[in-house]
Formats: sequence, C-alpha cells, structure tokens
Amino acid sequence: MNVYEEIRERTEVAELSSAAERGWTHSETLIKDVRYLLDENARLHTELEAARKIRFPRQPDGEGGWTIDYNFLDQLDTKIYKDSDYSMDLEDLEKTLLAIEKFLGHEGTVNS
Repeated sequence: MNVYEEIRERTEVAELSSAAERGWTHSETLIKDVRYLLDENARLHTELEAARKIRFPRQPDGEGGWTIDYNFLDQLDTKIYKDSDYSMDLEDLEKTLLAIEKFLGHEGTVNS
C-alpha cells in the first residue's frame, strides 16, 4: 500500500470520529478536504507527466541550422507578439522552447 492509499484509508469516518474529541467538530469536512487534496495531487502529477513529454516540431534534417521547425517558430512568433509591444527574434524563441523541453524532460530528476 502506498502512502496515498494509506491516507485515503485513514480518512474514513470511523478513523476521524475521534477527531471531534480533540476539537475537530467538522470531521466530514476534513475528510472531504483530504480526499480533494489527494485527488488534486494525483491530477497535477498526471499533468506534469504529460508536460514532461512536450516536444516541439523539428526542422527536417536541421535545414537552415534550425532544430525546431522554422514555420512553427514563425507562426508562434506572429501569434505571441501580434498585439504586443515586446518582441523576440526567432533564434531566442527557439532557444527558449528548447530550454523548456530540457527543463520539463529533466525536472523530476534534477529537482528531486
């Protein structure tokens, strides 16, 4: 049994009924809150795992020295900065996207 299953098991009404003795009068609310937090933790874990697999479209054969597809970068640049006072050249945009890929791909091991 992992820690999350154990916590879920302990959130049964019978386990928390003694909480009222220690001043917790809303044990049903506490149970709902604990279950919500466990579900939210599971959802965020799933989203992070999906984000770690992000990979932007590649330029065929590295044509023109690009790693990420030039047309993708151009379209993204147009959408991002269309109504903005800010801009970024495509080389810097590509470097940023590659850094995001690298960070997401290694975040779990680097920061653990």
